Amino acid sequence: MKYPQSLLARVFKAKYYRHSSFLQAESYTTSSYGWRSIIQAQKLLKTGSKWIVGNGKDIRVWEDNWIKTKPSSPASGPGSISHPDLRVNDLLLGTEHEWNIQLVTDILNQADANYALSIRPSKTGNPDTLVWSYTKDGNYSVKTGYHLQCQMEDQDSQIDQVTIPEEVRKCCSNIWKLKIPPRLKTFWWRVAHNSLAVMDNMRKRGIVIDNTCQTCGESTETLNHMLDHILRVIHAAIRENQCWNKAIDIESSQKQSTGAQRNQMENIHEVLPPLTNLYCLVDASWKSNQELAGIGWSLHSKEGIQKIRGSSSIVPTNTSIEAEAMAMLMAVQQIKSLRYENVAFISDCKQLIDELNQFYAEETIISKRVMEAVSMIRDIYNISRACNFTFHFMSRSFLNVVDALAKEARTKNQSYVISWFA
Repeated sequence: MKYPQSLLARVFKAKYYRHSSFLQAESYTTSSYGWRSIIQAQKLLKTGSKWIVGNGKDIRVWEDNWIKTKPSSPASGPGSISHPDLRVNDLLLGTEHEWNIQLVTDILNQADANYALSIRPSKTGNPDTLVWSYTKDGNYSVKTGYHLQCQMEDQDSQIDQVTIPEEVRKCCSNIWKLKIPPRLKTFWWRVAHNSLAVMDNMRKRGIVIDNTCQTCGESTETLNHMLDHILRVIHAAIRENQCWNKAIDIESSQKQSTGAQRNQMENIHEVLPPLTNLYCLVDASWKSNQELAGIGWSLHSKEGIQKIRGSSSIVPTNTSIEAEAMAMLMAVQQIKSLRYENVAFISDCKQLIDELNQFYAEETIISKRVMEAVSMIRDIYNISRACNFTFHFMSRSFLNVVDALAKEARTKNQSYVISWFA
């Protein structure tokens, strides 16, 4: 699946699934032992894989996993009966590569339609990408495959078992990774499992004791009640410390502001390639997949003089990396339309910049660390490669201008606004 042009893949395809893909292939009694062994993993791969929408031509709407759930699933809705052979590209508007909103909302159920409309199809017709849903980089691993197989077997055998809630399980696993004293790790682990010796827990275990809180004397000393007292003390200490530090920092911050601006320009000059006289700062503001996101970009001369800027709210995206990629795509499109060349684009999203530079160098995305944004990364490359655009990473502190633009656009639901300065 990952290397379809390899000799082994071509031999199996020619013999067993000439007119389909591995995920649709079948095993017969006359099949070789090797093929029957390989096909045993098909169900696992079907369950754990997910399609990232590019041009939508390879994705069957009602059969392939492209809707983001755990595990990923095909879409569902009333259209599965009237349009059984529909592919995702049939939901797009011709050459515009935009969703046919009316058709999507008519044939998909509401949840799936909302998710589909938040996906950004490829603007330049890049192919769809199949990834593994259970790793960050999109590549299959034996560890995640084993865990998924165990879950599938448990469901098939309908084994009743007491499970720890997902939130508690994640909390407990993260506690041991914290760089804090071991006794604090143990304390918070016991909090997560409600195993601290507060009065209410001791009473439940048969100890005859007054379960009234010994601190306030007003309520039962439960775990939450005890934590509430602790948090009040911590918050009071934090407020006092913040007030003290703020009083000390006022004078020093005034002295540092001038030097910080000078250092910022020096740092930007360090990342600019030779013969590059323009740079464009790009950022996105994202809170959740249910809320509008915002994008902002600002074109500057090498001396730091702002020439033009743009900002806009955009429809919700499923992840922050998609919002960052959309911001970069809109900036690249606009700067190219204004016929600028040799522009350095700067973002605080290191994953996006690393993947862009990887793709720029080898015209491939190997790690798929930014799975949901694969199609947009290809679009950025296709649009910018003729203009000698380059992409660079800098920390967020250097992008305050566009960070503010993106946040304002998101909170005010702002349409696309472009402003000229010079």
